[in-house]
Amino acid sequence: MRQPKGPSKRTAALTRARVAGFEGDTREFARLVVESRVGREALNAAWRVGEAERLVVSRGVDPSLSPREASRYQGEILSPLWAAQARCEEVSRG
Repeated sequence: MRQPKGPSKRTAALTRARVAGFEGDTREFARLVVESRVGREALNAAWRVGEAERLVVSRGVDPSLSPREASRYQGEILSPLWAAQARCEEVSRG
């Protein structure tokens, strides 16, 4: 019986870059840039998503809110995160 495949190495590296951005861990990010075969632009985009998530969370707003669910105030806080997520998806597609 086959085991389901986990995330690809690329997806795992982008997730680690996003987490490093959230935590502000420049050492982990530098390690990813050196070790992974993911392009630097994609890693930078993932880092910016993590940074934006940290900012949103620090302001007490749920980062998983969609534009439809967010109030005007929350939307103003979340708009940089949404822009970073859109840029990350654009770069990831390639």
